[in-house]
Formats: sequence, structure tokens, C-alpha cells
Amino acid sequence: MIGWLIGKVYEALFISLDVGVRRAHILSKILLLAASFLMVAHGLWFSLVLLTVLCVIIVVGGFKYALKSMIIVSSIPAIWLALTGFIASYIIKGYVDVVIILEVFGRTIAISLSIALFIASLSPYELSKILWHLGFRNTCIIPIALWRLTPIALKDMVEAYNVQKLKGERVWKALAIATASMLEHRDFMLEYNFHKLSASLVKPIPYKYDFSATLLLVFVSVALIMILLIQ
Repeated sequence: MIGWLIGKVYEALFISLDVGVRRAHILSKILLLAASFLMVAHGLWFSLVLLTVLCVIIVVGGFKYALKSMIIVSSIPAIWLALTGFIASYIIKGYVDVVIILEVFGRTIAISLSIALFIASLSPYELSKILWHLGFRNTCIIPIALWRLTPIALKDMVEAYNVQKLKGERVWKALAIATASMLEHRDFMLEYNFHKLSASLVKPIPYKYDFSATLLLVFVSVALIMILLIQ
């Protein structure tokens, strides 16, 4: 189960190409995330509208093959909070308020999916360029290094878990093995890229924004805010 969930996190965040929404300007992504929080804050029906809009953006924005995994990952906190609310309602009130449970689930999965989309849409190359313009010219390569290292660490964790499961060992041993492997990959990366990491970049890494993807996110964000204003 743990290995399956880690695999879904990997699919949700790392399998999509650097196209579509990932090429949109980061300010448009932040605007959509802010609009998503506003929608969720206004109740269940607005959250359901947001959930539908997010699914459409994911499909048309280059994350079509990650949609299922994103929904699964976003459902984990939603199910947890809904189940907690179910138990608390039954213990305190003696009955279960189904409407409140559904509202907790709907609002949580909507905001979780918006956060998952925001994280998945972040481009390490864009973050590197932003850091360079902010003056961090010695460390602006770190987002790209982390983006390369994180999927490897997740893959190692899944493999270590499967091996320990077949051997009948405890889960914490798989975590220890995966951590050791991740540290080894980190050391190799530092060793092989020592000169690159120790020198500052003269120019930022070239990165081209997708104007249509940026316009899409801005349009959707403004539309969501307008829905809140006219309701």
C-alpha cells in the first residue's frame, strides 16, 4: 500500500513534460491558487465548481496522464478529514451529519487538488531563473538538482519497500535503506557537479514562457473570482 501511494505521488508530480501549464508564468499559477482558496472558503458548491475547473485545466494543460494520480493523492487528506469528522460527529452528537461530512470531503479534495496542480506545474528551470534574478547566482541551480534527485529518491523508496516486504522485514528498514540510497545519490551529484555548483552563473538558464497557458490560468482565475463576486 505504501509503495503504491509513493508511486502515485511520483506519477502526480513528475511524469508530465515541461509543456502547457508548467510553462505558464509563476504569477498566474499563484493567482489560480489564491482563487482556489477563495472558492473553497465559500462552501461546498463553489468547491465542486473549482474541482471541475481544475480537472479541465489538468487535462488541457499537459497533465492528462497525471489526472488520476493527482485525484488519488488529493483524496488521501480528504478521506482522512471526512473520516475524522464522521467519528467526532458520532461520538459528540450521537449521529452523523452527512451534509457536513460531504462538505468536508468536497472542500478538502478541491483545495488539495489545487495545491497538487500548483506543485506539479512548478518548473525547476523557471525557479532557477527567478533565483538568478533575485541575486542567488551561486545556488540558483539547486531547484534543478532537487528536481532530478527527488524522483530517484521516490523510486528507490518504492524498490526498497518492495524488497523488504518480500523478505518479511519491517517498513522502517525500507525507509533506512531508501534514505541511505538518497544520500549516496546526493553525494554523487555533488561530486560530479562540484565545479558547476561552486561557480555562479553568468547568465540565467534560458526559459521560454507559454503565453497561451499563462492566459488560460489568468482567465480561469478571474472567472472564478467573478463567480464569487456575483453570487
